[in-house]
Amino acid sequence: MGPVDRRGPAVADDAVDEQYGTILRAAMEYMATHPSGIKAAMSIASCAKYLERIADHATNIAENVIYMVDGSIIRHGAGK
Repeated sequence: MGPVDRRGPAVADDAVDEQYGTILRAAMEYMATHPSGIKAAMSIASCAKYLERIADHATNIAENVIYMVDGSIIRHGAGK
């Protein structure tokens, strides 16, 4: 087995977090200008939040796998 890229999970999680922020801001702007679309915009914002949480869980799983493979602790920036 080759070397493990320890930055991968954190970089991917940061990208998902950034996308979530973008979607949430867009939904809020839409709701401010289209009150009749609040329900739909909230559904989109909720889906984005759920996907962000899935990414958080995937990051935790990846960090645990890295620990099991080579003993490196990278949680909470420990590997920086």
